[in-house]
Amino acid sequence: MITKRDLYEIHSEKICPYTGMTSPEFAPLSAGISYRDPYYHIRRFNGDHYVFECVLQGTGYVEFNGTLTRLTAGDAYILHPCTFHHYYSDHNDPWVKIWFNGQGNLISHLLSDYQLGFNCCVRNFWKSDYLMQILQKLEKEPSLNKNELALLLHQHIIQFSEQLNGLQTDTSAPQIMKTYIEQNLTAPLNIANIAAQVHLSNSRAIHLFKETFHMTPYHYYLSR
Repeated sequence: MITKRDLYEIHSEKICPYTGMTSPEFAPLSAGISYRDPYYHIRRFNGDHYVFECVLQGTGYVEFNGTLTRLTAGDAYILHPCTFHHYYSDHNDPWVKIWFNGQGNLISHLLSDYQLGFNCCVRNFWKSDYLMQILQKLEKEPSLNKNELALLLHQHIIQFSEQLNGLQTDTSAPQIMKTYIEQNLTAPLNIANIAAQVHLSNSRAIHLFKETFHMTPYHYYLSR
């Protein structure tokens, strides 16, 4: 006999797994949308991946660091591996949320660089476009090049950090170039390809990179 709860669980999530090549630097796992399920809850004591989520509708709760936070439409959060966290729907007003799960040193470095090296929430974020693009790309092509997902996730992290920490966007171009280099360490360095990621000339790209990281893209490539 199928119960009302069974029906909720059957229709509660849309999940798009990643089936392409991964590496220790970056390993996308899956993206999806959780729908209005009053029984929805996730509890992790020592997870092995990063969680990026945005609430689209309804209400839910996130517990970490001994604090319980109520989240509503427009709010977003990031959860780290190897930490306890518990998140669940409000029974009377279940949330709808979009999410992405991933692993790798790239995510760790980006979150550290953008001062997000901890479980955190941001109110009135209202910027789920990049997570939606990740979901749409995985839905269309589960084995696509992971670099495309890395750049979209990077943009999401930038927006999250700007709202939480008040960072300016003038570092986004150098950070995007840095991400591209880290994702292509096994290939010969090509400054034209790096500059194309941020639509700049080769000389301008080198100048901005050196201004931010105090070394040229080539020397950063060698250091990695």
